[in-house]
Amino acid sequence: MPKVSAAKIRIQLTNPAVIKSADAHIETLLGFTAQDFLSGKVLLNERIHRDDQDIADVLFSDAPCQVPQSVNLRIRHKDGHICCIKSTYTKKPHDNQLVLELQLQDVKSLWQPHTEQHMQSNFKAMMDNTDDFIYFKDRNHVFTGASESLVKTAPQLAHWENFLGRTDYDVYPEEYADIYYSLEKKIFAGAKVAHDIQEMPLPDGEKGWVSNKKFPIKSAQGEITGLFGVARDVTESKLTELALLESETTLKESQKIAELGNYVFYIPEQIWTSSETLDHILGIDSSYPRTEASWDALIHPDDLMQAKHYLRRKFAKKAKEFDREYRIIRPSDGEERHIRGLGRLVLDAHGKPLRMHGTIQDVTVLRNELLNEKRAILGNQLVGALALKQRKIIWANQAFETMLGYTPGELVGVSTRRFYTSEQAFQSVEATYAEISKYGIGHTQHQYVRKDGSLIWLALSGTLLNKENEESLWTFVDISQQKNAESELRIAAVAFESYESMMITDANNIILRVNRAFTEMTGYKAHEVIGRTPKLLKSDLHDVSFYAEMWRTLLAKGKWQGELWNKRKNGELYPELLTITAVKNSEGDITNFVGSATDITHSKAAAAQIENLAFYDHLTALPNRRLLLDRLKQALLYSARYNKDGAILFLDLDHFKTINDTLGHDVGDILLKEVAKRLTASIREGDTVARLGGDEFVVMIEGLSENSAEAAAQTEDIGEKILASLNVPYLLAGKEYQIGASIGVALFRNHQESLDDLLKHADIAMYQAKKTGRNNLRFFDPIMQANINARVAMENDLRLAIKAQQFVLYYQPQVYHNKKITGAEVLIRWQHPKLGLVPPLNFIPLAEETGLIIPIGEWVLKMACMQIKSWENNVHTQNLQLAVNVSAKQFFKPNFVESVIEIIRHTGINPDKLKLELTESLVLDDIKDTISKMQRLQSIGVRFSMDDFGTGQSSLAYLTQLPLDQLKIDQSFTRNIGIKHSDAVIVQTIIGMGHNLGMEIIAEGVETEAQREFLQKHGCPVFQGYLFSKPVPIASLSTMLEDN
Repeated sequence: MPKVSAAKIRIQLTNPAVIKSADAHIETLLGFTAQDFLSGKVLLNERIHRDDQDIADVLFSDAPCQVPQSVNLRIRHKDGHICCIKSTYTKKPHDNQLVLELQLQDVKSLWQPHTEQHMQSNFKAMMDNTDDFIYFKDRNHVFTGASESLVKTAPQLAHWENFLGRTDYDVYPEEYADIYYSLEKKIFAGAKVAHDIQEMPLPDGEKGWVSNKKFPIKSAQGEITGLFGVARDVTESKLTELALLESETTLKESQKIAELGNYVFYIPEQIWTSSETLDHILGIDSSYPRTEASWDALIHPDDLMQAKHYLRRKFAKKAKEFDREYRIIRPSDGEERHIRGLGRLVLDAHGKPLRMHGTIQDVTVLRNELLNEKRAILGNQLVGALALKQRKIIWANQAFETMLGYTPGELVGVSTRRFYTSEQAFQSVEATYAEISKYGIGHTQHQYVRKDGSLIWLALSGTLLNKENEESLWTFVDISQQKNAESELRIAAVAFESYESMMITDANNIILRVNRAFTEMTGYKAHEVIGRTPKLLKSDLHDVSFYAEMWRTLLAKGKWQGELWNKRKNGELYPELLTITAVKNSEGDITNFVGSATDITHSKAAAAQIENLAFYDHLTALPNRRLLLDRLKQALLYSARYNKDGAILFLDLDHFKTINDTLGHDVGDILLKEVAKRLTASIREGDTVARLGGDEFVVMIEGLSENSAEAAAQTEDIGEKILASLNVPYLLAGKEYQIGASIGVALFRNHQESLDDLLKHADIAMYQAKKTGRNNLRFFDPIMQANINARVAMENDLRLAIKAQQFVLYYQPQVYHNKKITGAEVLIRWQHPKLGLVPPLNFIPLAEETGLIIPIGEWVLKMACMQIKSWENNVHTQNLQLAVNVSAKQFFKPNFVESVIEIIRHTGINPDKLKLELTESLVLDDIKDTISKMQRLQSIGVRFSMDDFGTGQSSLAYLTQLPLDQLKIDQSFTRNIGIKHSDAVIVQTIIGMGHNLGMEIIAEGVETEAQREFLQKHGCPVFQGYLFSKPVPIASLSTMLEDN
C-alpha cells in the first residue's frame, strides 16, 4: 500500500470542541474535506467507533498532555467503512484555551513486510504456546516437528524435540498408533485431507478423544513428501455426547419396563400424539385416528362421562396438573385395562387451554394386587373394615367393633353419624364421599367417638362398590399414637438443619426461624429476616394469580409444592423448588407454616444444555434434523386439520466447498452462521429454519393458502426473498465473497407423503435447481421422481452390465486423403438384454455421474489394446492406429498412467499404435497434472489427440504447453462448411494453428464430398465420418480393410 502522509488537525477543547485547522491530507485519509470539519458539518468525535469512546473521552477531556502520546482508534470513513488509525497527540494551552493537536495516520501505511527470521519466530511462538496438537511427519511416518502441547499426550517425553526421529509406535501404545497410522495412509494415497475423531491417551491414564486432521505436504513437482496434522482435544464434548446418548437410551428402556407412555393433546385442534409405548398400552397402531372422538372411544363406557367431567372441571379451574385413573378397552384385543393418567395443562397468553401433555401408565396389575390386599385386610385383626349402604353399616369386622368398643353384630343398621363428635364433623367427611363417587376411591383422617365416649384417630380408605345403591367398602387404621406424636413434635419433627433452605413462620406468615442453608442460598442472615414476611424474597416475576393459587392449594390441602423465582439479598434472581407445609393443632387450626427450598439454578441450566444438544445444531443454534422432523410432523397434522398447504424449502449453498477448502473451516463456520442469521431474518414468524449438516438448510413454512397455486406463489415469494438475502456479499477474511444457493421446494397438505418423502422431494428439486444454473429455485415435479427412478434403474442395470460384460465395441474408420484407412476410433455400445443395442449418449452421462465410467473406460482400453495386438499380427494391418476416448474421471485417477502402462505391457502392443483422445474441458481441469501424465505416457510412445477441438475455452497459452500429436476438428464446424462462412474460417484457423504447432489434423463428421474437398484443399489430410463409414462392428471393419 502506498505510504500516506499523516493528516494533522488542531482542535480547541471548548464545550463544544471547535476544529481550528485541518490539512488537505484529511480528505485522502477519511474522505471528508478540511472544510467539512472546519465548518462543523462533520464532527470528528461522532465519526469515532462507538467501542472506542473511552479513547475519545481521553482525547477530548480537559486534562493537559505535554508529552506526545500515541493511541489506536477506529474512525468511520465518508463511504461508511471503518479506518484503523494511529493517532499521536498533545494537549497544550494556547491563548488561555487548551488545544488538542492530532496527527492521524492509516495503520496500513505503517506496515512493513516481516523478515524470514521474524516469521520463523512467530511460527516458533505458535508451536510453543498453542493448545492444539500440531505435528509434521515425513513420507515414512516419522516425526519431523511437533508443538510443545503434544508432550501432554506422551508424558514420558520431556520436550517436543524428543518426538523427532520417532514414529507413533515409539511414543504411544499400539492401539492408538494403529488408528493414527491408518489415517495417514489416506493422505499418502492421495487424499487432500483426512479427518476423524480418534482416541488418545490422557496424562492420567484415562482415554480421551481428539478431532484429528491431516494434510499432505507436496514438493514443487506435486509429489507428496510428508504430512502435517492438527488435532484438537474434544474429550469434553465427546463425553457429553455419550452421556446424552446413554440418557436417551435409559429413558426409552425405563418407559418400556414401567409400561409408561407419553402423549400431547392439542386442545383447540382436538388432536393428539402418542409415543410407541403408549400405543402398546392402548392397543393401537400408527393407523389409529388421533382425534378427540377416537380418544373417547378407547375409554370404558362406564368411566367416560366421569373422565370428561373431571377434565372439564380442571379446565374451568385452569388447574395446571391432573391425576386420574380410569378403564380403557383395547381395540387390538378387546381387553379391559386400568390406566393412570398424569399430566400438565398449558395455557396460552389469554389463559385459555392450549395443550396438555403427560404420561399414562398401565396399572392393571397394581390394581389387582391392591384388591388382593383388600381381601386380606378384611380378615386382619389390626385393620377395621365396614360395608356401608347409604352411610348405614350393613357389615363390620371384629377389628372395627373392637376399635370402637362394640360387641359383635351390635353395629349392623347403625348410621355412621354416631361416630362423629358433632354434626359439623359428620358433614366434613362429605367431601370424601364425593371423591369416592367421582373417582371410585378416597382417603381421609377423622376423630371417631368410641361407645364409652372416648376419642380415637382413624385413617379411612373407601372404595365405591355400587354407585346407584351408594354402597361402599371402608378400612380403618388406628393412628392415635401418630397424631399425638405429631401434636407434640410439629416443629421439631422437621429436619431443620438440613442441606435444604428451611423457613418457619407463624399462622400470620411472620418468619420465626431460618436455617443456615437459607442464609447461604439467599444471602440474608437470621436476624435480618426474623419478624418479617417472606415477601422480602419476592422476584416480581410471578403475577398475583400465581400466589393466589399457591395459597388456595396450601390452605385447602395443607401443602404446596412447585417451582418459582425468588430474589437474593444482592438482587440476583434464582429458581428454586419450594415445598410449604401447614402445621395444625389437634383442633385442625393452622399454627405454623414450614417451607423447604432447593436452589435449582444448575439443574435448570444442565437440563437446558442437554435439550439444546439434543434438538439444536451446535454451530448455528438452529433446530437440527430431529427437531425439524418433530415440527414437520406437527405441521402435517395442522395442514390436515385446517386443509392448508405448507412447504419445505431445501437449500444447498453454491460453491461453499470452495470457500471452505480455500479459506479454511473456521471461515466456513463464520459463513454458515451468517447464512443462518439471514435465513432466520427472511422467514415469517412461526416458520422454521433448520440445519441438516454441512451447507444444507431446510425452511419449513406453515399456514399457506388453501389454494395450491396461491400457496406455490407465496412460497416462491419467500424463496426469492431468501435468495436475495443470501446474494448480498459476505465479508470473509477481509474480502467480500458472493455466494448463492440452490433451493428445492416441495408443497404438502394432509398426510399424502411421509416425512422422509417430503424431504427427498425437496432434495430432488434442489439438485434440479443446481443443474439448471444454480442460485435459483425449483419446485418438485412428479416427473422428476419418475426420471430419478428411471435413472436409478439404469444405474443398477449398468452395474450388472459391467459384471456381465454386456458392452460391445464399434469402430469408425479414419481415412487418409487417398482413401487409405489409417486407423479407427473405438466407440462403445451396450447390448442390453431387454432394450437391445443402447447408444453411448443414453448411458455414458450416467456413467460419468456415478463414477462407473472408470471400470467401463478401463475395459474399453483393454479391449482396444487387444485389437491393436490382433492387427499387429497381420502384415496388412500392423500399421493401423486405434483412437480411444478417455473420460476426465478416468484420466485424473492417481494411478491412471500406471494402469495404461500395465495394459500395454500385458497385451504386448507397440505403444505408438495407441492414441488417447482427450477433450478441451478435461485438460483445463488441472493443466499441470494433465501435462505431467501426458508426458509420462508420451515418453513410452503413446500418442494424444485433442477431441472436439474448438468447442471449449481454447487458448494458445495452454495449447502450446500440451504435448499433443493431433487436433481433431469438431463435427459441429465440419457440418457447416459451405453453410456458415464463420465456421469455415474457424476450420481454416484450426488447420493453420495445428500445422504451425507441428500437429497432425483430422476432421470428424465428414458427410459430403464437398466437405472433404474443402478440408483437403486447406491442409487437412485425414477424415472421419459417414462419407466413408458409420461406426461398425469389428467384422465389418475387417471386411473394409481387406477391400481397402
